[in-house]
Amino acid sequence: MAENTGKISYFIISNDDIASKDEAQPNQVEDKIVNGTTKDKIKALKILIRMITNDENYPRMIMSVLRFAQVSEDHQIKKLCLLYWEAVEKTNPDGTTKGEITLACNLLRQDLLSSNEFIRGRTLRLVSKIPVQDVLEAVISAVNENISHRHFYVRRNALMCLYSIYQHIGIELLENSSSEIYQQLLNENDISTKRNAFIILFCIDQEEAINYLKTVLSGADEDVSELGDIFLLSVIEALRKMCKSDPTQKPRLMNAIFIISQSTSPSVLYECANTITQLTSSSAAIRVALQAYLTLLSEQNDNNVKLIILNKIIELKEKYSKLLEDCIVEILSVVKNSSSHEIRKRALDLATDLISQRNKLDVIGFLEKEIKFASKELDEKEKSTHEYRTFIIRKVNDVTVQYPDTIPAILQALLSNFLCLPPHDQNDSALESAIFVREVMESHSTFRKDVGDSIRQNLYEIRSPKALRVLLWCLGEYSESEDDITKSFDSIMENIGSLPIKHSTKKVSKKDKEDKTPEETKRAVVKTITLPDGSYGTETIYVDEHKIQDNNEDDEPKYPLRKFIESEEFFLCGVLSLCICKLIIKMKKKLNKAFKKMSVESLIFFCSYLKIHQENKKLDPDNKNRIALCIKLLSNLSKTPTTVMEKIISGEGRKILSSIIETKVEQLEKRKRNKLAQKQSDISIQPDEMIHYRQLRDEEAGEADFEFEIGAADLTSESELGFLNSNKKKSDGEVRTYQLTGLSDDIYVEGRLEIHQYDLILNLLLVNRTKNTLPSVNVTLLTLGSIKVVEKPITTNLKGYSSETVKASLKVFNTESGGIHGYVTYESVNPVSIPLDGIEIDFMDSLQPGDCTDAEFKKMWAEYEWENRISVNTTLTDIEEYIESLQKKLNANRLTPLTGKESGFLVTTFYTKSKFNEDALLNVSIEKTKEGKISGLIRIRAKTEGMAGCIGTRIK
Repeated sequence: MAENTGKISYFIISNDDIASKDEAQPNQVEDKIVNGTTKDKIKALKILIRMITNDENYPRMIMSVLRFAQVSEDHQIKKLCLLYWEAVEKTNPDGTTKGEITLACNLLRQDLLSSNEFIRGRTLRLVSKIPVQDVLEAVISAVNENISHRHFYVRRNALMCLYSIYQHIGIELLENSSSEIYQQLLNENDISTKRNAFIILFCIDQEEAINYLKTVLSGADEDVSELGDIFLLSVIEALRKMCKSDPTQKPRLMNAIFIISQSTSPSVLYECANTITQLTSSSAAIRVALQAYLTLLSEQNDNNVKLIILNKIIELKEKYSKLLEDCIVEILSVVKNSSSHEIRKRALDLATDLISQRNKLDVIGFLEKEIKFASKELDEKEKSTHEYRTFIIRKVNDVTVQYPDTIPAILQALLSNFLCLPPHDQNDSALESAIFVREVMESHSTFRKDVGDSIRQNLYEIRSPKALRVLLWCLGEYSESEDDITKSFDSIMENIGSLPIKHSTKKVSKKDKEDKTPEETKRAVVKTITLPDGSYGTETIYVDEHKIQDNNEDDEPKYPLRKFIESEEFFLCGVLSLCICKLIIKMKKKLNKAFKKMSVESLIFFCSYLKIHQENKKLDPDNKNRIALCIKLLSNLSKTPTTVMEKIISGEGRKILSSIIETKVEQLEKRKRNKLAQKQSDISIQPDEMIHYRQLRDEEAGEADFEFEIGAADLTSESELGFLNSNKKKSDGEVRTYQLTGLSDDIYVEGRLEIHQYDLILNLLLVNRTKNTLPSVNVTLLTLGSIKVVEKPITTNLKGYSSETVKASLKVFNTESGGIHGYVTYESVNPVSIPLDGIEIDFMDSLQPGDCTDAEFKKMWAEYEWENRISVNTTLTDIEEYIESLQKKLNANRLTPLTGKESGFLVTTFYTKSKFNEDALLNVSIEKTKEGKISGLIRIRAKTEGMAGCIGTRIK
């Protein structure tokens, strides 16, 4: 321990105008210190200190400073002397203390006992930075006298000086100080001084520290916060270390932590909760930690703090889910009281994961309120608002899958709120809600009638054409009884409006309205009126023609469906036609007046719609043919038996939807199994993994690594075994090892490349294979592609058969392939240069499978601008084999199942990610030609041009 803490680093404040050559001469500096005035001494000391910190040596100057500067009463000189004693070399090359330094101890003792509190405190800080045992032995008695000084500044620095002595040389000099520290700790009023006293007392006498803690905490039950934050934090850290070193003390010390957890300080509460979760798995203790976390969540206003605490609670979910279920109300209150969408998402995600039979009513009730809040009170212009609405719908779907009996309550909230929202370009909440309603009607037949009634009641409020398409399809498919069919048809026709559909006549365009002035749009109307005296008179009234026309047009209310029909929503009209046709086909068995009336009204609608759009070139042929097919079927429906086309229209759609839902469920189950398998592989222990024995580790390692039980660090020295023995992946990055030179070269070089997102760290192990010292060994690195050197390796000297590690930092700017090469040089009679083998880096080798939902895939596909199209060129003849080879080559996740490959056509999607979290989306459309070959097109979309290009190159 003494070797590590004894090294002191200094900063070079200025290296420019330190002093001229004449002023920096030893004799000049010494003359100013001995014979100069106060200003000369100050200047000379500044020069001396700066030159020493710049690695200059003035060994004979110590006595001059002792005799003529240290005894000065000037405060500026006193400060400079303290800096001088801190910077000057205090030991001989053999490690013994210099005689001059021993003489300086008497002057240090005088300053430690000075009447000036500042001089005492500053000298104590100096002593704490001197790791020389002879000096510390000479001044330890004076340091102990300062423990009980009247001023807290002196006491605080005296205690920290003792702690520094303990770190430098151990407990040897402090064995007799514990009683004095304990007494001072009982009487101390300054919090920071009390903290310092407790830390040093805990280091030298743990039993006394625990006894003091019992005394303090037993008298502070009412308000433990009065002890101070910094003191309580130091106590928590000390208790944590003690439980680590002696686990048998854990039951006794946990009571102290429970008492401290009653503090009102946020930092103390957070550390208490963290310590409890690390030290014990007791249910009672974990409840205390959870209560502390939840208290912080409710009281803190900083969103970053809330996110940190939420992540801590999420980490406890796997082990203590039963305990967290009891806290579901507190977790939901976080969603209610937070304005951040990210916090609301995480808290809601946690709450839905913890749903159980006991608390499902609380979660469902909250989701209903959250749906109403998200539909009305959020800002429509914010992108995160629409993403949050979509997130709520997904959580509703997760909950209803587990507990189908909650569907009626939550469905009514969706139908009356999210379905009535206007459409959005990227996140259409109404469409997501409609898709969820469709899945419910298909999967749960018992709710079809109630859901159908809700759709019919809210149909006139739906403003999203995409959502209307889905809901109209549901009405056509799931209206089975005669009553439901009649209600569905009447509701649709009511929303369509009066028939037949006609062009608007005498309609003034918006441009014409804007072109006319207010005077031009007004018309004078003369009206006869009765005057007050009973005679008749006339009155002129000016009326706005546009207002009269608008009022006449608005006599009949226009629902959204009617507006979409009159606009260019042709696909919606095609779906509407098929929906009406399905309803009439189902009524065919009755052949009553209702059937005939429905047929006539439908034909009037179809014909009038085609008539008004017959001159509209924008009407696509598909929807035109679809409507024409409906007309043909309805014209002969009552005279002919049920045809194949009627069966297809009224039954095949539901079968296809059922297969899609089954495939979706299978994919979700597969993802769950993959995550579980990944989790089990992460916690598995390899047969050849090193076994760690805590009792055999040294004291320093035991104190420094408290998390040893979770995962100890590898004790193997890289410089002894080389990097090739540690070629493995770390949790925060990927590690690759390369041999860069041969074993017969004068310098053997191994490189270990660590990839951390866009930062690369190249650790180079240099081994001198000769018996001679090689001076000024330098590694020069050259890069190719998008890699740039940020920090070059330092120049070093290698003794015979020795080794050393140097580091270089590099930066990556995109995912394009790159390379690193270079050479090693060292000084010799003849210049020697050893070339290094090149390191080729292809970031496409680190592609990782991505996972997302269909909605997320569509959203990313619409957002990403860069697209790369590649024609399929392969010798493979089997479609499934080609898809598997493509998936393996890209290490991608296939999002859609391989259905329909028997027909010779296949369309599927892939999702993969780079090491830099750059997404790549692939749409593969292939077919098998008559010659037996596979042809088609692969479309790649990514956020950056480089990613799309690299994926395309890899496929080729």
